[in-house]
Amino acid sequence: MCSGVENEFISYVGPPDLHDGILTGIDSAEDTVTVWVRSYEGRRYGLTFHGVIHQEAIEPVGMMLYALCELRASPPYHRYVFANWDDEEPGRLRITAEGFQEIESQEPSP
Repeated sequence: MCSGVENEFISYVGPPDLHDGILTGIDSAEDTVTVWVRSYEGRRYGLTFHGVIHQEAIEPVGMMLYALCELRASPPYHRYVFANWDDEEPGRLRITAEGFQEIESQEPSP
């Protein structure tokens, strides 16, 4: 489901309930990006990427996620792609960073 990057694919990363989750928001500050997700079961959490050197976001909010894919990159960086369940939708989010960690939600409930 990481279309167009099969030869660069390393692995799926992140929490298992990212699959079928909805991307609900993105916060950026300096070299940090936090991506907010609501899992299929309703759990809210964030993935904070640190050492960010590139971010490509095209209508990502509201995207139903298939997975978070890690792709090849020059060390010490990692390329991450939030794979959209629907290949026909324009939603896309790609981040190149040193790494990420899961955090508890501080996002307000809708």
